[in-house]
Amino acid sequence: MTLFDLDFWNEIGQTINKNKRRSIMTAFSVFWGVFLLTLLIGLSEALNKVTVNSFGKMATNSCFFFKGQTTLPYAGFKAGRQIKFDKQDFKNLKTIDGVKDVFPLYNTNSCVAKYSDKKGDYSITGKSFKSQATDPVIAIKGRILNKFDEIEKRKVCVIGIQFSKELFGEEDPTGKMITINGSSYTVVGVVKRVFNGVSFFYMDKTALIPSSLYEQLYFDNPYMGILVAGKKGINILDLENNCDALLKSTKGIDPNDTGALNKFNMGKVMKKITNLTLGLMILTWIVGIGTLLAAVIGVTNIMLVAIKERTQEIGIRRALGAQPSAIIKQILTECFILTFIAGIMGLSLAVIVLSVCDTAFGEDVLSFSNTGITFQITFWKGILCMSIVVIGSLIAGILPSNRALTIKAVDAIREE
Repeated sequence: MTLFDLDFWNEIGQTINKNKRRSIMTAFSVFWGVFLLTLLIGLSEALNKVTVNSFGKMATNSCFFFKGQTTLPYAGFKAGRQIKFDKQDFKNLKTIDGVKDVFPLYNTNSCVAKYSDKKGDYSITGKSFKSQATDPVIAIKGRILNKFDEIEKRKVCVIGIQFSKELFGEEDPTGKMITINGSSYTVVGVVKRVFNGVSFFYMDKTALIPSSLYEQLYFDNPYMGILVAGKKGINILDLENNCDALLKSTKGIDPNDTGALNKFNMGKVMKKITNLTLGLMILTWIVGIGTLLAAVIGVTNIMLVAIKERTQEIGIRRALGAQPSAIIKQILTECFILTFIAGIMGLSLAVIVLSVCDTAFGEDVLSFSNTGITFQITFWKGILCMSIVVIGSLIAGILPSNRALTIKAVDAIREE
């Protein structure tokens, strides 16, 4: 008997056709298991990519320090003192071993902007071309600020999308002059912020001007905080502690004062996110494979019932000289055909549903994470799902096959 034996396949087809209800129940359990596993994998991977890529432009080995208010007296200073950062703090932090670079984070101030007969209340802040690597914006129209704007302290700005709509409507604002707090600026671009998991201002209604110009205009207190980027492979927690100790020492802050400096560690956040997404992925596989195992058990039980119903048939075949391998082969083939077809259908439907998710939510995901994310699983993940089905089908047929071989021809023929 070979796989190309038409009588062999006709017999299997007749067996399945005679027991339609049993076949449908067997196939549906496998169909549902594969569908659920594939769907969960696609959704969980998309969630993982969105989460990770949302922080993709932000250095994961970086930490932030924000100015606060002292809560303890120290070195002759009273509690309640407001902390301010200056350029010397940036120089001091760069001397710490393991620090790659230090970037200022600028305050966001309210402003009144005018163009022609229109005006509104908005925000203004500084933007260094160097910070594009850690806090990027992308140009919708025109360009972003560059190093020459900063070096020459040019009176130019880029504005957010809402800022542009309210003052210019559908008109292209690039090259136009606007007035911000009484000073004139040339708009060189309309930008949107690349979401990176950390937001310090609302870009849509903000004007960004060169950092050098901003420091000149708001010289009394331009800095909101400091971003410290660590070198590759550095322990970001140790780096944070070293930076914290240095700032407290130079600012006259009690080492035990927890309110003077507010800290945010991207390394800690990314570790938590990584652990969360890993846990979700593991949970997805546990639930999916658990569903498939339940389907395999169901297939086994149904096949055992089928063997019981076909006792006389199997006995007669044994009496006519059928080899045990032929009976095993037929039972395993029946299990394989049912599970394979059901698995393909479950996989196909899951792919269709994930495609619908791509169509329905793809634009929202793109605007949120600024990167192309698909809900679809990879080809090899699909192969893995089908491999689990094939292996499961063979496992499901082992017990029924052994049960069939224990049937004695004489007893089977006598059974009514």
